[in-house]
Amino acid sequence: MMRVKTCIWLTLFIFIFSIVVIYISRGTNTKVEMGSILSSSDSPSSSSDLSVADHIQQLIKKYPVMVFSKSYCPYSTKAKSILSRYKLGNNYHVLELDQLPSKADAYQDELGKLTGARSVPRVFIGGKFIGGGDDTSALEKRGELVKLLKQANAIVD
Repeated sequence: MMRVKTCIWLTLFIFIFSIVVIYISRGTNTKVEMGSILSSSDSPSSSSDLSVADHIQQLIKKYPVMVFSKSYCPYSTKAKSILSRYKLGNNYHVLELDQLPSKADAYQDELGKLTGARSVPRVFIGGKFIGGGDDTSALEKRGELVKLLKQANAIVD
């Protein structure tokens, strides 16, 4: 009986913790970046002349740190939370695919061709694909993330 109670409390704690992390990450860098960086030339709807593949390439080239994400995904939240610890300013851009319901699958299909997987997040630094949330975390733990950010001139002084 004690194990069942412990398991229930642990599950409840993990659920509440996940909600808090998502709430905090939405209130930090992601919203600021989406509002301040998403210009008309970056908007998928205004890029109707571009194919999805071309739009992805355009964003990867334009931003030293580019994240293709879904706002409710815990792995996306993890990557964005890690990246928000660095002073990236306008060098960091997030495209929330769940905010593009009619085009999300097309973007994920193209990202799958480009990176080998359709899952999110897809994180690019300096034009190179570095992985997802766990990969971003591992790079940070090894001290390699900050090096990549510096090499891409992404960190603002």
